[in-house]
Amino acid sequence: MTLELRRLHADLVMCYKIVSNIVKLELKRFFAFNIFTTRGHTYKLYVSRASANVRRYFFAHRVVKPWNSLPGNAVDFSSLGQFRGSLHRIDFSSFLVVE
Repeated sequence: MTLELRRLHADLVMCYKIVSNIVKLELKRFFAFNIFTTRGHTYKLYVSRASANVRRYFFAHRVVKPWNSLPGNAVDFSSLGQFRGSLHRIDFSSFLVVE
C-alpha cells in the first residue's frame, strides 16, 4: 500500500472511531449526519462548504467524501476490527492523487 492510501485508511478509521464514540471527541464538533440518505450505508455525513483551502484540507472536511462513498454492503460497521478489514477490499483509487 502507498503512503497516501495508508493515510486515507487511517482517516477513515479515525472517522469510524468518532462516529462510534470510541474516542472521547464530540461528534458535533467534527461532523453532522446527513438526514437524506437513500443509498449506501446509514452513517452518511453532511458535507460542509469550505470557502478557504485551510478548511478544505482539514480532517473533518477531507474525510467526508471517502466516508460517504463506502458501500453499505461491503463495509462492516459492527466492530473496529471488522471495519478495518473491510477497508482493504474497497478500491479508493478515485480519491488518490495520480502522479
